[in-house]
Amino acid sequence: MRKKTILSIIIFSLVFLTGYFTYFKIKNVLSQKESFFPIIAVKHEGPTMRIKGFKLEESNGEKLEWVLAADEAQMFKDKGEILFTTVSTDVKGDGKKKEGYVIKSSSGMYYTKEDKINFSGKVDVNTSNGYNFTTESVLYTAKDKKLATDDDIAVKGTLEKGDKIFVTGKGFNGNAETGDFNIRDKVYTKVGANLEIKSNKVTINTKKSTAIFVNEIVAKKDKMNIKGDKLEVTYGKSGDVNDIDVEGNVKLMMDKKVALCDNAVIKGNSSEIVLTGKPELHVGEDIMVGEKIVFFTDNDEVFVEKVKADVSRRGYKK
Repeated sequence: MRKKTILSIIIFSLVFLTGYFTYFKIKNVLSQKESFFPIIAVKHEGPTMRIKGFKLEESNGEKLEWVLAADEAQMFKDKGEILFTTVSTDVKGDGKKKEGYVIKSSSGMYYTKEDKINFSGKVDVNTSNGYNFTTESVLYTAKDKKLATDDDIAVKGTLEKGDKIFVTGKGFNGNAETGDFNIRDKVYTKVGANLEIKSNKVTINTKKSTAIFVNEIVAKKDKMNIKGDKLEVTYGKSGDVNDIDVEGNVKLMMDKKVALCDNAVIKGNSSEIVLTGKPELHVGEDIMVGEKIVFFTDNDEVFVEKVKADVSRRGYKK
């Protein structure tokens, strides 16, 4: 009996020791595996959500302000950003004071906190009254409905007789609701078939059909070269130029005529030109000076009001 008890104790001890050392061996192996394969928290850089056929609307009360539609949207929740592909944004107008427009591009990023959309790729902005703006990127601020870019831009006005207004330049900002657009540099403009203008800056109002050019203006209408500090053009829906108003250090050059004054109005629907503000008209060796001078580009008629100097060698009408 005692031998069986002792044998049982020995067997139990061996089993215990075997289990004890097996436990520590397994623990040691597990510890080594933990050291070789540590758990690392990897930051996920991709979008938190993808949506096919995405649509976003912004309203002010019951009034719909704009609608954005995209083929796909990728949301980055932590950053407050939504990336779009093949995106179109329809900014609603009211048909009266506020003009509507549509912005289309291959991609866009909506910054939800700032309520801004950055359109990129080939960007087209089409206004409800027939103007198209093409550039590589546009930043749209939803709060004040403004557009801006530092890239090259081309503007076409689709009027009754086709694309009659064409403007190129670099960098612009504007508000399509009010119709005001500013191009900041390297401006080239063609209005109708007979007017070309170069300047450093231009402000176009698509509602009033006006364009105001400033800084280093060089223009040409038919065979007449035009220089001045400021030049304003008004044109009709057909693209025909109504009037050209030139201000500051005005110089008009055509054939044998040179006109100098502070202000010149070139009539778009006739050959008439009106000079005011210390006007002088040089025709060959003759100089005409008065308070107001009216002459014509298609004939030799000249009218001078309140003659201030008679230095002409030819007759002219008062």
